[in-house]
Amino acid sequence: MRVAALDLGSNTFLLLIANVSPQGVVEKILCDEVRVTRLAEGVNQTKKLSTQALDRAEKCFQEYSKIIDKYQVEKTQAVATSAARDASNSEKFFELAKKYNIPVEIIAGDKEAELTFHGAVGGSPEQGTVVIDIGGGSTEIIGISNNKVKGFSLNIGSVRLTEMFISNHPTPTSELNELQSYVKNQLEHNKVHLPSNANKIIAVAGTPTTLAALDLQQGFSAKDIEGYSLSKDKLESWLNRLSQLSLEERLLLKGMERGREDVIIAGLSILKITTEFFCADSITVSTKGVRYGLASKLGSGQ
Repeated sequence: MRVAALDLGSNTFLLLIANVSPQGVVEKILCDEVRVTRLAEGVNQTKKLSTQALDRAEKCFQEYSKIIDKYQVEKTQAVATSAARDASNSEKFFELAKKYNIPVEIIAGDKEAELTFHGAVGGSPEQGTVVIDIGGGSTEIIGISNNKVKGFSLNIGSVRLTEMFISNHPTPTSELNELQSYVKNQLEHNKVHLPSNANKIIAVAGTPTTLAALDLQQGFSAKDIEGYSLSKDKLESWLNRLSQLSLEERLLLKGMERGREDVIIAGLSILKITTEFFCADSITVSTKGVRYGLASKLGSGQ
């Protein structure tokens, strides 16, 4: 079956079009698109989706609708999470999606965790595998407990923390320290909900994939980025380097995705502190996640 699976996140909208077997195996990827829409911009302060964010969302829906039609998709489904959940005017967002024939389901944290984990890990995960999904509004940390996928969502996303702590680029050390202390406190405060051990950390979403592209000094390539390893020291080195650059200087770096140059500091801080929290030496980058898990379920009819 040919399916279109959309992950409408707080910072990016992702579209995967693939042929999926009745067993839920993604057999052939026909299209894998990403757009930075910054849906969560200002939501932390106003609790509303801004007019500008809705305009960006509509432009993306318009583009994605044409792509879906082009590939003659049999089944389409979109899922939305943090920004849409937090916004008091979310009905405007749904109206836009309906206008372009894109069905949207707001999913709870446990469903998001399940889709993310299975999308990133695929078949049988190693014991102690933990998936970290850094979004614009929240970060999901997912593992396996009693043979069941269990995730916990923390309100520490790259857009949210940028708006809370960062006022300048280059980023002052004081702001960086305050942001990182906040992330540490959130992790410690919610320790009981998080996996007790992490033999392997898989990081998904735009922060780790952008870092991998920067480290490779090339544009985005799923083939090269999937499975790429970044050491804890490398994360710290990139954070130190990027925080000392202006937005314009960051955009000159090969691999930096436009629209991510201002939130990369917060995203990288979350990734670095979480890696340290689990006493891990490195992370493995995955280009997959919610949309792959969703595509699998759509294809198998679950």
